[in-house]
Amino acid sequence: MCPLATAIHASKLGNVGPGTRVLVTGAGGGVGVHTIQYLKSLDAYVISITSPGKADFVARYSDEVITDREFSRKVRDVDVVLEIVGAASINESLRALKREGILVLIGNTEGEEIRLMRPALTVMREHRIIGSAAYTRKEVLEAVNLLHRGVIKPVHRTYHFKDVNQAYNDLINQRVLGRAVLVF
Repeated sequence: MCPLATAIHASKLGNVGPGTRVLVTGAGGGVGVHTIQYLKSLDAYVISITSPGKADFVARYSDEVITDREFSRKVRDVDVVLEIVGAASINESLRALKREGILVLIGNTEGEEIRLMRPALTVMREHRIIGSAAYTRKEVLEAVNLLHRGVIKPVHRTYHFKDVNQAYNDLINQRVLGRAVLVF
């Protein structure tokens, strides 16, 4: 429920609706794969940023898939960015964002300090940067309903609890599509 409810909440903060051009960073990760599915259910135009190894899967739920770290050279004037990666991609995301566009900051996967390399770009384009903390109870219930109806397919890789180190290693090396789930 968590990644989907997170996607629902962030999409509402970004005012995403039919036809909205949305860029999603980290589209192959646990929050990302559920976010792009949710966006397609809203009839948004989805531009996914992901690693090359996850591109084929991510393409199932995307209108465009970009694996280049300098993705702002290939995509411009998006209405909304759902920034899941954070410090490593936020400056590229802001370059791709249109004037008066909205960037919803959902995560910062590496925990590095976020620095705007060209703050004048955000000032002159009047970007709005909104933090997305979590989700509401109502959004969790909406997520349950979407999963129950099969609108959104859960994406995860299961590991036995004794293989927790392998799960971490696979996550760090981007070998997990969606969520890593530990079972006892």
